[in-house]
Amino acid sequence: GVVDSGAEMVVIHLQEIGGKEKEISGLVPIITEMNAKMAEIDFMTPGLLADLDTAGEFTALGTLVYIHSSKADGVLVWDFPSTSFISLHEMQQLGHAMFSRTCRHARFIFGPRKTRKGYLLTKWKLSGLSRPVTLL
Repeated sequence: GVVDSGAEMVVIHLQEIGGKEKEISGLVPIITEMNAKMAEIDFMTPGLLADLDTAGEFTALGTLVYIHSSKADGVLVWDFPSTSFISLHEMQQLGHAMFSRTCRHARFIFGPRKTRKGYLLTKWKLSGLSRPVTLL
């Protein structure tokens, strides 16, 4: 498990978070339970990284990031508008704007139409690593 592996950061990619209607009510209890389980082993999360607001660009992708509390002060996330890294505390204070500030996403175009398939990009700087980590 996570404890046995010695992981300091756990990233879970969610391929389908709400379907065409962006309805995540079924996902909320799962995320709540996951957050509680991870908190039991001393991991915190800034929250679900998913775009539920941009109607034309909704990709149905999401990411959950868990960081061991002993490492949280050494983790920074890229803030695209300011083109700089910000702390997890600053990220959490973004509230509703957290996704638009710390993620980039787009839908793929296949032939004449767009699909909900796409990508979600985040960039992290972790204490002890010389280079940032880009998650796509």
